[in-house]
Amino acid sequence: MKRQIKVKIFSRESIEKMLQSSDIPKNVAVISFYDTPMIEDDPYCVPVAYPKNIPVFYSQTDDIGGNDFEIRGMSAEIFFTDCDKMAKFVLECVSKGIDTFYCQCEFGQSRSSATAAAIAEFFNGNGIEIFADYKYCPNQVIYNKLLNSLTTQNFLKQIYG
Repeated sequence: MKRQIKVKIFSRESIEKMLQSSDIPKNVAVISFYDTPMIEDDPYCVPVAYPKNIPVFYSQTDDIGGNDFEIRGMSAEIFFTDCDKMAKFVLECVSKGIDTFYCQCEFGQSRSSATAAAIAEFFNGNGIEIFADYKYCPNQVIYNKLLNSLTTQNFLKQIYG
């Protein structure tokens, strides 16, 4: 039986408020998304500063999907290149006893919810609950690529250690 893992979804604003008012509990790892700069000194393109004692995976991945790929001249296949590294980070954290992931992106609706849904689906089989919550719009490319990578990485880890 797979271990139950908790996921929480945050916007940049909500996680920064939490960091100012309290410490992140032990047994938590963070996945933090930030955007590619479009203009100089763009405040959305600076990663959130987390305390050094918390495991954090930073991903500079823009929130794009659907027609955005065509507009930007790219495809879903070359989007979200961090997925294998992120999956490895998640699996390593869990192997070290971490049981909660804080998933954070700019508005806490798309990239972070997709990541939380993929983690919840992989470990608990309940990622659909995030898709069913209307306050979230999980990025389907991130969700599918991360879930696939978690499955593949876990399979390889079981075979090769």
